[in-house]
Amino acid sequence: MVDELLDDEGIERQEVLVSRNGTIISGRHELEDEDRIRVFDVIAGG
Repeated sequence: MVDELLDDEGIERQEVLVSRNGTIISGRHELEDEDRIRVFDVIAGG
């Protein structure tokens, strides 16, 4: 699962967006070995 991957890497879920094969996914999605995963910082401004 995405949440497990982020926990293993010490990344806070609410601070990033995760894409699998070019599509933004939630933390509950399962991951496959062939998936291409990218993690993007979320930047908020005001």
